[in-house]
Amino acid sequence: MSDTSRLSIQRIRKLMDRVRRDGPIRALSDAAEGRKADLHRAAAHAYLESIRNDHTFAEPLHPDMRPDQERRFWRQRLGPRGYNLLSHFSSRHQPHLMVSTHERESLTDRWLSGYPEQARACRLAADRFCEGDFRALVPDCPVFGDEIPWRGFFHKPGEWPLKAAVDYPDFDSNPNLDEDPRPLWELNRFQHTAILGGAYWAKKDERYAVTFRRHVESWLDQNPYGRGPHWLHAQEAALRAISFTWGWVFFAQSRSLDDVFRLRLLEAIHLHARFVARTLSDGPVTHNHLVTEACALTLLAEAFPEFRGAGYWRRTGRELVQRELVRQVDREGIHAELAPGYHLFVLESFLQLAAFWRANHTPLTPEFEKRLIAMAAASRSLLKNDGSLWRIGDIDDARALRLPGAISNDRRGPLALAAALFNRPDLEPDGNETPEVWPLWLAASTEMAKPAAPKSRVRPAARFRVYHFAGLVELSHGDTQLLFRAGAKEPNRHVAPNHQHADLLNIQLAYKGFTLFDDPGVFHYNPSMTDRSADRATAIHGAPQVDGHDAFEIDKQRFGVGPIPPVTLVTAWFDGFLSHMAAQYEPPAGGLLRRDILVRPDRFVAIIDRYHPGDARDHRLSAGLITGLDLTGKGQNWYIVDPAQNQPIAGLIALYPHKAPFRHMNGDAVSLAPRYGQRSPAQRLSWNVSAYGELNLATLICLDQSDSTTTHAFRPRPNGFELQVGSLDITVNEASMTWRHLT
Repeated sequence: MSDTSRLSIQRIRKLMDRVRRDGPIRALSDAAEGRKADLHRAAAHAYLESIRNDHTFAEPLHPDMRPDQERRFWRQRLGPRGYNLLSHFSSRHQPHLMVSTHERESLTDRWLSGYPEQARACRLAADRFCEGDFRALVPDCPVFGDEIPWRGFFHKPGEWPLKAAVDYPDFDSNPNLDEDPRPLWELNRFQHTAILGGAYWAKKDERYAVTFRRHVESWLDQNPYGRGPHWLHAQEAALRAISFTWGWVFFAQSRSLDDVFRLRLLEAIHLHARFVARTLSDGPVTHNHLVTEACALTLLAEAFPEFRGAGYWRRTGRELVQRELVRQVDREGIHAELAPGYHLFVLESFLQLAAFWRANHTPLTPEFEKRLIAMAAASRSLLKNDGSLWRIGDIDDARALRLPGAISNDRRGPLALAAALFNRPDLEPDGNETPEVWPLWLAASTEMAKPAAPKSRVRPAARFRVYHFAGLVELSHGDTQLLFRAGAKEPNRHVAPNHQHADLLNIQLAYKGFTLFDDPGVFHYNPSMTDRSADRATAIHGAPQVDGHDAFEIDKQRFGVGPIPPVTLVTAWFDGFLSHMAAQYEPPAGGLLRRDILVRPDRFVAIIDRYHPGDARDHRLSAGLITGLDLTGKGQNWYIVDPAQNQPIAGLIALYPHKAPFRHMNGDAVSLAPRYGQRSPAQRLSWNVSAYGELNLATLICLDQSDSTTTHAFRPRPNGFELQVGSLDITVNEASMTWRHLT
């Protein structure tokens, strides 16, 4: 039997298995999508092969030249020479590109008067970029000076080779790489462009335009079309093309950019869009890459309808944008990768396109608008009160775009933009003392884009939200913020879980602005698989585990995980006084692992982990927490301490089993990644119990220090437990909870 025949038989068997598992309609639909994806990948590979030695674009076009058919990237009706195209762009008013250069003076005045702190921070950052210092964007980036090696290694001599992108190995499956390419890609996304542009508008200093031109020209010289590490992924080309477009807008009136450079910049934008269209990350299972690519392709096609191919890009991009918003974002507004960093990254892509459509009077479909509003509303639950992200899953600081303003970890800008675009004041972010710049740059035509008066430091409104599809519960009340990452009831079959960690039943907690329970985030995706797996392991998160096993497999792939067990969200409610949330799943050891969380905001949080084994042998139940704050104590009583004031913030009490002490760990074994590529010291407390039969762990976190000295008790019961905290007596039975005050 030939290899082809064996392969065909294997495919038939897989199809029959799917038919039995999923039914004939879904199985055949998936098979058709899979075949379409195979053809798409083959076409993309063939295209990359066709440009492996392409030198067509090595030399810049001169506006007076009459390029041949292959080189002329604009529609024939505009004329045969480059100056015909440039003349057209200098006089056109539509489509409205990002921000209107015709409103430059009024926008700049509004920015400087309404956002003075943001404008000052923008100028300072732009000055550093002019000096070749990009550490504000990429923390471990060297300071380059005038000459930037766009393919250079950061931590050792040398650079990524200038070979055809199709000849590069698959980074994702390579167990060990010489250096992590992710920080270099961040630099090559050119997202410093808008910062330079904002400073140029504010100060009218040609130095910023000269820097932009120098950076673009050196990049194009060092990275010929289709060769080098920056042509490996359509997503990187898409993000860079958007940045180049912002540069086209901000420096449209600069005398430092001559016609030769302007034509070269337009051609670079066209080439990037063409590359994205030919190498899209489309398939039956996708992720955030396709959203970025589809949104960028649509925006570029509609912003530059003069480009050859723009009609096809527009049709393809629009279809994918509408499809992927519904596929990747559930009805409650959570992105299916279940990582807040990527949720905001995807939201930014969609919102930028929605703002472009609004500015050009392109109607949004009702489903698109509804799903995008839900996504923006859900983002509030994924942000802490200071605007930083809850560290669930991979957090790598990626942004779909950066706008003129301060470079910080505050991610509330998209929420302010959504509030302006959709006239939804309820989407405005809480607790922000300075107005957000996003509405100014992307929704300047709306009434809500006017700078709001600075808000005083007020306590955010109480909020309790349950996301049933994603298995997330948010409680924000008073000074207490808690996010319970239970886990999804079933996976999204269209979205790869590339950025999930093995952190089912995880809890993160903040109090009075301090993050008490944190997660490691992600230090590096590469080069070591050992380090990559360590950051995703259950043991390093605030989640329970049985027999030391991860909740699911995370050590076989750099991206992606093994099968994720379904999680049942048993209950989640808040009556204004007490909250009870509980979820459970079957761990790899079998049986049933359940976590109950009882919260009295600003007073206490109780965490009860229970394991019901599925066999007759000894097991070990363990749990822990990681914090970037100081820990002090011993045995069963510890305190989380503010290192600046050396004052206790919260007390930790191991209630059950009795006399089971916490285990303290710090030093090199425990760390947080506050930003991608950075490590900061952390400390960890863990505790465990080993026995035959049902296992229980009960921990009390006292937010009010008076609760640390009152009577505490935990008593297991059949199918539940009793908990006493001071005069409050709580009884839990499966999905129900009752409480009473003891006299």
